[in-house]
Amino acid sequence: MADERPQPVQQDAPPVSEPIVKRKKKKKKLGKLTMFFWLLLLGLGTAVGMHLSGIWDGRPLFWEIIPKVPYVGKQLSEFFDVPEFYALSVGERRAVELEQWQRRLDARERELESGDLSRLAIYDSSFHAIFHECSAD
Repeated sequence: MADERPQPVQQDAPPVSEPIVKRKKKKKKLGKLTMFFWLLLLGLGTAVGMHLSGIWDGRPLFWEIIPKVPYVGKQLSEFFDVPEFYALSVGERRAVELEQWQRRLDARERELESGDLSRLAIYDSSFHAIFHECSAD
């Protein structure tokens, strides 16, 4: 009796299967070109927003870039009414600036000379009045 042990009753257990391994999905990295595109778009949006709100005036930058666009720059310049001054090369622009500077200097010099003549006339008339008063005494 001691040798007779009752056999354990085996229950129908589900078959042991291999553990399910869940694959982690790899996150796609943002490519350098995609990141550059998004940063460029963000910068452009910021610049447009600042220009429209009046914080920054973007016209000079826009006017300098538009005529330099290959093939269509001239048509875009005409469409956006870009002043001809900004379509000039650096040397041509410098020559125009020097001409404008010289005209302003000439105008200022004429203004000062006319002012000196009027002041001289005032001094001359007051000097004659004082001289006549002194000589009358």
